[in-house]
Amino acid sequence: MVAAAALTPSPTSTPVAAAEPHSHKLGDYETIKDVNDPFIHEIGRYACIEYNRIHRNDSKFTPHVYENVVEGKEAVVAGTNYKLVLKITINKQSHNYEVIVYDRPWDSHRELTSFRPLLQH
Repeated sequence: MVAAAALTPSPTSTPVAAAEPHSHKLGDYETIKDVNDPFIHEIGRYACIEYNRIHRNDSKFTPHVYENVVEGKEAVVAGTNYKLVLKITINKQSHNYEVIVYDRPWDSHRELTSFRPLLQH
């Protein structure tokens, strides 16, 4: 009986401090620490392949060739949004594109939601 009494908080017990809340909210983008992670490259390659698939019948379209991920952020929603800057080759010239890919792995859903060129400096 002594053990049970020790587990029951007394009215004078000091409350346990709550865990520190995360510094971000659900849906906020956070920097991806390792853009060389194979999974992040898989997301980048997917974006490029999907963009090519969508535009393949356009007579003026030139294929976009994935090179690598330059930087990235991710936001947890009902799945994960990956916002990546990709280095892509078009006609032997490198360009940077910002892409957003929505990934929901538990039901094998992946979707390219944005693919836009960034201004070259």
